[in-house]
Amino acid sequence: MSTVTTTIGLLQDSVEALQYWFWIWNNGLLLNQSKSAIVYFGTHGRLRQSILLSQIPAAGCMVSVSDRLCLLGVTPDNTLSFDQIVNNIVKKCNYHLQALRHIRASVTDEVVKMMACSIIGSRVDYCN
Repeated sequence: MSTVTTTIGLLQDSVEALQYWFWIWNNGLLLNQSKSAIVYFGTHGRLRQSILLSQIPAAGCMVSVSDRLCLLGVTPDNTLSFDQIVNNIVKKCNYHLQALRHIRASVTDEVVKMMACSIIGSRVDYCN
């Protein structure tokens, strides 16, 4: 049996155990297929060399494999690079800086600094 087949079998067993735990111990909760995803993590070279399934049966349905995953506002890709995360933060910060420019003439330097630190600083601190 190949490593991929063994690993997928272990993944399916784990998902079934998790689903059972949700159902029995947490008042009938079910895994939501539309909010479920599978990501293979590895280097670019390893991911290209590997024979990976595009869908995996889990929790009674077929779950699609994705290149990235959104977890609490952070979106790591399958190589765990920070490129997309940094690009998203920069994009959001630029949007807010542009909005601050529109009100710049109406407020004092102290207020602008406070707003910039609050809005931009929170984006950088919490990566969202």
